[in-house]
Amino acid sequence: ADSQALQVFNFLTTDTFDITKAKYFSLSWHPWYVKKDTIEKQWQDLIQNPLIHQAVAIGECGLDALHQANYSAQLLAFERQIALANELQKPLVVHCVRAVPDCLRLLSAVAVPVIFHGVNFAYDKVKKILDAGYFCSFGQALSHSKTVKEYFPRLPLQQVFFETDDEDIQIQDVYSQASLLNKIAVESLKNQIFDQFKTVFRL
Repeated sequence: ADSQALQVFNFLTTDTFDITKAKYFSLSWHPWYVKKDTIEKQWQDLIQNPLIHQAVAIGECGLDALHQANYSAQLLAFERQIALANELQKPLVVHCVRAVPDCLRLLSAVAVPVIFHGVNFAYDKVKKILDAGYFCSFGQALSHSKTVKEYFPRLPLQQVFFETDDEDIQIQDVYSQASLLNKIAVESLKNQIFDQFKTVFRL
């Protein structure tokens, strides 16, 4: 195992999980599972979860305009989790699908680091995210998206993270592809991301 491999696992309030298997984890109310008719109960389930203070981040939360979950309920859930992240002073991990303008609008109230996960957007949207001072996390798109591969070398690495999400890929492969695209040694890249990770997640 890589001695500098740090991982944050994402858990939902509805999950049954063993935190002994995840040294670092985030906790969230994912937009896919927001239900308009039980929104207050879902909110209480999150804020009363005994693990909320142990989590290193709030997320994945955000907006998914392609999912069947009620969009107005998603907006409310995201707004509340932004406020929660501010209150607890924890980074926010954002799930965003076809909703970058709305996400950025709501995030204007944020006072903590923000990481957009699973980024596979067009360059103009990524630029808006980075210009706002937020981070972008990349995974499989570095290998499979021609668009991402073309613009990735132009991005500031100090605002980048890497991930596997639920995809059947290894984080080492993601780093290898990123180093290839940026023409930078894998170890140098790992060291930079490692330092950023510790700073953002206060580890």
